[in-house]
Amino acid sequence: MILKIGTYNIAHGAFADLDMSLLGKDIKEAGLDIVGLQEVDRNTARVFGRDTLSELQKASGLGYRRYCKTIDLQGGVYGHAMLSRFPLLSYRRLLLPMLEGGKDTEPRCVALATLSVEGKPFTFANTHLCWGAPAAREAQFALLQSTLSAPYILTGDFNITDFSEYEVLTGAARVNRKEAPIYSFHGFDKGPHQPIDNVIFTPEFRLVDVALQDVRHSDHYMLTATLEF
Repeated sequence: MILKIGTYNIAHGAFADLDMSLLGKDIKEAGLDIVGLQEVDRNTARVFGRDTLSELQKASGLGYRRYCKTIDLQGGVYGHAMLSRFPLLSYRRLLLPMLEGGKDTEPRCVALATLSVEGKPFTFANTHLCWGAPAAREAQFALLQSTLSAPYILTGDFNITDFSEYEVLTGAARVNRKEAPIYSFHGFDKGPHQPIDNVIFTPEFRLVDVALQDVRHSDHYMLTATLEF
């Protein structure tokens, strides 16, 4: 079975003039079966109270969705989400540890869903880890290691560039660093460019292809990984 997986930090649509149809079209044109999305607003004032996940789902053509709130924001919620071509048979949200005194005080969590494709079950997880606090991020990876059971796919914005911390996820692989998406804060004309998003997977999956989608609707590119399961 071939699965096309994506990870996409959409910056709540700020770089797409809040047009979720453009972001959903990015997902649809990439031919994704499952995508992990980060920085997704729902019903906040800055997206004019809209249910942006519904709009993203409609534009992407993917039939199933889940949302993972990290904080309440401007009358709505902010967090990350997943869209899937396949039914999400079970779902849970797990809070990740934060350390007192760190620069990043935003709560962090991971969304975990169970899927079954051609009778083969696996876990799809999506997260957005903390920035500027290596010790906290290492603790977050450690909790992921103790929580995730193979076979699994983990997508996310990990806020690291060399992925040395990810090695705590023993037995898992990731896309090649040189193919990791380019991240550019506040747009594509400013640097530095840093690969901080990735797709991590256990040996039950074989990497067939990886691609960087040169879309300009966020301050992150979309990363896609084609996996054989």
